[in-house]
Amino acid sequence: MVVCMAFFMKPDKPQDTGNTKKAALLPDDHLKWRYQDASFNEEFKRWRKENKSDVGYYYVDKPKELTYQDRVGFIKDYPEAVETSSLRHVYNMIGISLLIFSIVDILYFYIAPFILGKLGFDISYDFYSNTTYGNEWLRVIMLYVWGIGRRIMPFYICKKRFNMPFSIMFPTKVTNKPMFKYSVPLMMLVCNVCSMCAAFYMLFLKSLNISSPDGFYLPENKGALAAALVAQLIIIPIISEMAAHGVYLQLFRQFGDGSAIILTAIIASLVTYNITDFCYFFVASIVIGYFTIRTGSIITSIIMRITLHLFLYGGALISTFCTTTVGLILSLSITLLSTLIGIIASIHFLIKHSDSFGMTMSKRYLTFSQKCTTAFTCIPVVLWITITFIITLLNINFSF
Repeated sequence: MVVCMAFFMKPDKPQDTGNTKKAALLPDDHLKWRYQDASFNEEFKRWRKENKSDVGYYYVDKPKELTYQDRVGFIKDYPEAVETSSLRHVYNMIGISLLIFSIVDILYFYIAPFILGKLGFDISYDFYSNTTYGNEWLRVIMLYVWGIGRRIMPFYICKKRFNMPFSIMFPTKVTNKPMFKYSVPLMMLVCNVCSMCAAFYMLFLKSLNISSPDGFYLPENKGALAAALVAQLIIIPIISEMAAHGVYLQLFRQFGDGSAIILTAIIASLVTYNITDFCYFFVASIVIGYFTIRTGSIITSIIMRITLHLFLYGGALISTFCTTTVGLILSLSITLLSTLIGIIASIHFLIKHSDSFGMTMSKRYLTFSQKCTTAFTCIPVVLWITITFIITLLNINFSF
């Protein structure tokens, strides 16, 4: 509800990001829609001037001009064709990183347990139940290697192919302090709303005799459980957000903030390979992406993602270690309390800081449907979508 209002609300002063220091944006800067601070914009200018590649980026020195392509200059004739070409280059690089991402997932889910089992390790994978069995500490080690390894590739490709500075990939300075301050309580409300919507969605899937296995791994050994929770609640959320709303979001933003939020959300939800979780992560990722752009900092997305994982794994822990009655009471209490906190925080934020919430969308030549169509002309993206569809299909349980 809160995020939807943003697309219809415009701040009274788009340049004022809620920071008391009003020198956050450069005068006449073509990237004022980025809601970043002056140092970020200067670093962005320096990066594009010093790094010439085949990928076009929107320039910042001449606000009256819209499109600039590396090695070509400012484009006045057929700019939509140039934007399509530039977007295709970005899709190709992102598609390659996602392909490697999926290959690592295949190794982790299906091949590694088989090979380690043949080498004498206590681990195996049951294809029919879609479950991995074996030594809990070994599984936790694999969780760390997989969770970190699959997300390193976007960083490597952007540094190698685009020579993209870390300060551009991971902006940290908060330019909208009121929105940053309320991000966690608002995320608590979003988690509960998503959970309710997901419940109806799962009922629909069950009516079609479709379900997916539980994606939460909770070891029985206390030490292994603690190590697994550290990975799932801290390490993986941080690295995931650095890849999704750091690298991918910043690459897509040159083609429009709105499309960048949605495209990043699609990627974040598809890589779950879980049809029952797709809608939940899609909506949550849209909210996180909006807050990330509007506050100007990757730190916002990290704390919101950690909040999301706390809700997900908190529910799994309650259902695992509590009796049915105690678990139900505890779950309802947490849900009601967090929803109440989220609603009060949302109302208070909109009353006190409504001018810090709306987002000014910058026009682009391509429509969102054209941007999506361009993705299907990139072979790496098509291959990744195909592999993702196959893995998701393998994770579906059909009951008749």
